[in-house]
Amino acid sequence: MNRQTGLRRILISRFIITISIVAVIEYLVFLFINKVALPIAMDIAAPRIGMLENMDLGSVLVGILFLLIVLALRLISVLFPTLRSLVDYLVIEMTHGLRLEEGAAQSLDIKTTAVFLLVLFLILVMAIVPYVVGAIAYTGMVSSEISKLDQEIRKEHEETEKARYLMISDIVHDLKTPMTTVTGYAKAINEGMVRPEDQKEYLEAITNKSERMNEIVNLLFDYVKLDSEGFTIDKAKLDVCELVREQAAFLYTDIEDAGDELDVDIPDGSIFINADKLQFSRVVTNLIVNAVKHNPRGTKIGVFIRDEYEDRRIYIADSGNKIASDIAESLFEPFVMGDKSRKSSGGTGLGLSITKKICDMHGFKVKLVQKPDMNRYELGGEYNKVFVIIMDA
Repeated sequence: MNRQTGLRRILISRFIITISIVAVIEYLVFLFINKVALPIAMDIAAPRIGMLENMDLGSVLVGILFLLIVLALRLISVLFPTLRSLVDYLVIEMTHGLRLEEGAAQSLDIKTTAVFLLVLFLILVMAIVPYVVGAIAYTGMVSSEISKLDQEIRKEHEETEKARYLMISDIVHDLKTPMTTVTGYAKAINEGMVRPEDQKEYLEAITNKSERMNEIVNLLFDYVKLDSEGFTIDKAKLDVCELVREQAAFLYTDIEDAGDELDVDIPDGSIFINADKLQFSRVVTNLIVNAVKHNPRGTKIGVFIRDEYEDRRIYIADSGNKIASDIAESLFEPFVMGDKSRKSSGGTGLGLSITKKICDMHGFKVKLVQKPDMNRYELGGEYNKVFVIIMDA
């Protein structure tokens, strides 16, 4: 669940809780007003007004407006005594539709009207207080959740930047080491310091170091390209069995040179998916190469395709050592190899990040499963861990 979804759920749940509490309190407040406050106010302050018997916020507002008009008319009659009879007539006419008791209009003098107006105003305040308190409480909760989210984002950003700088430092070191070797060997050959019979060995070392530098640069380029705005994949109907079979055959020599054993179990028929052939080939290649590079000599590597579930799956398993849990949890995150996991394996930490990014762009899932959890896949007891690619059916 991402942050936006989590925040949305929290805000909705807090809103529902706040509304529920406000509704209960409001009901109790209106019950108190209807049964206690309003009857007492009517008996003490003014004649009984039928329109306010069933109390609601609208009737209170109407009552306040009515009393304000009555009060204004009574003040006019005091200031202009000659208009008193006209004011009495207007007050009586106004109260016809309000079901006042007989003689009630005449009892609405300035003092009575002012007192009753004050009472209704206090009742109005009581009625809106729960809404105000609820709004303030909800605003506080929203501000608190947003503040927590900001802190999490800030902390994650700081950790990412720290890992990024460490990663850059390590990659610079990786580039510097072969560059120093290449420069030194080339200089030695150029200055005639290497015997002719040793020059081939030096040139092979220069070639190997140059290829290593090229590999690092290409990984960085690929990662940045996949993460750049506007980059898209070109999906098409693709036989995943044929693709995986081709990649396994392409890497077979490298697997043999590493002293490893390859076990392939791919259906003879076709299983079609919608994928970018070039990019998805890199996913399969990265995972097989990862199994070769980061396991001891003599490791058994298994490549399987299954169409037994509601989706199609590729399994790339190996019999090498299990990955420590603290490393496995963040194995697909960029720059994770900038820490102790990178030092133990010698990788750049971008290969699996690129793999996951390509899978995400396809809408596929990739995960690492280790013993004993992987036993449910029934791939063979000799395997200790497996990378699982889950594709849409």
